[in-house]
Amino acid sequence: MKKFGKTLSIGLATIMAVSSLGIGTTAFASQVNSVQTAESIGLNETKSAVFRYGEINDDFLSENTKYFKFVAPTTGYYEFNLTGYQNRIDGQNTTAYIDVTDTTGKSVDSGGYYDQYYNDVKAIAELTQGQTYYIESYYSPFKTANYENNGYAESTINISVTPHTHEFSAEAYSTTTYYTCNRCHYSYSEENKKSISNIYLEKIKYVYDGKLKTPNVIAYDTAGNLVNLTNVSYASGRKNVGTYNVSVTYGKRSFNLSFQIVPKRTNISSVKAGKKKLTLKWKKQQKQATGYQIQYSTSKKFSRAKTITVKSKITSKTIKGLKAKKKYYVRIRTYKVVNGKKLASSWSKTKSIKTK
Repeated sequence: MKKFGKTLSIGLATIMAVSSLGIGTTAFASQVNSVQTAESIGLNETKSAVFRYGEINDDFLSENTKYFKFVAPTTGYYEFNLTGYQNRIDGQNTTAYIDVTDTTGKSVDSGGYYDQYYNDVKAIAELTQGQTYYIESYYSPFKTANYENNGYAESTINISVTPHTHEFSAEAYSTTTYYTCNRCHYSYSEENKKSISNIYLEKIKYVYDGKLKTPNVIAYDTAGNLVNLTNVSYASGRKNVGTYNVSVTYGKRSFNLSFQIVPKRTNISSVKAGKKKLTLKWKKQQKQATGYQIQYSTSKKFSRAKTITVKSKITSKTIKGLKAKKKYYVRIRTYKVVNGKKLASSWSKTKSIKTK
């Protein structure tokens, strides 16, 4: 019991000492915010935070630093934004910055910048997927003693995280071109003779035959020399009808190319004329076909032509409602729908016939 009484006496004495120094509960609360109590924030999310600085009834209040926790969803560059504050209050400059650190406390951002016109502080950092980072946002809205509330100021500021996309400007010299991001100052250089000026696939359209297609990638540098490409990636498949991507990486640059495999075409086997109509037959395509498109016109160039679509099981079609004793031109092609898009073969040879 004596030990408890002594402890209680010390506690009461401490409370009385703190009270005599004029330290209020509000001032004590301002010390709580830290990385240990950091609020989570996600990508493309905006959080609001209240920043306070100054004196209230002779109690000094400093809540000018807020922490947030962010887990990078992918490896890449991110922007951390502090917006919506006043950069000057009654003729005095305010102070604002934002810093991004890893779990060891090491700063990982490229350095924030301050935009006095848009009231915007931004930090940009390259982060690693799955890693946790802490955002330290600081804003001090200074007030002098002649302001209301004994020099106390309070502001609500927005903090957000968004993806960062490099916007490069280039500065070319005789042998080297330097690229610098206008927003984060990330930079790299390339020797001019290795800069690709023209890149394309040797062939961009194939006719289906069931065999794997791998078109060569051709590239030339700014000096007109053929470039040896070693980092070329082809989409899987490349046997059936469809559109296939080819990705090329050369130095810091990436190129996306594509080619198509289209259905094998069919041919009209016969055309028979009738009274104001004609009937055509064609050879059925057994593989990689959704249907056929039949086109007919009174013009050899198929101007103002009409198109009829039929399913792949059909191998003949009668077209009615034509003009009597009029010469018509007709052709057909195979198509297949892949990912909602029609990929068509070339047209068959044109047949002509005069209706009865």
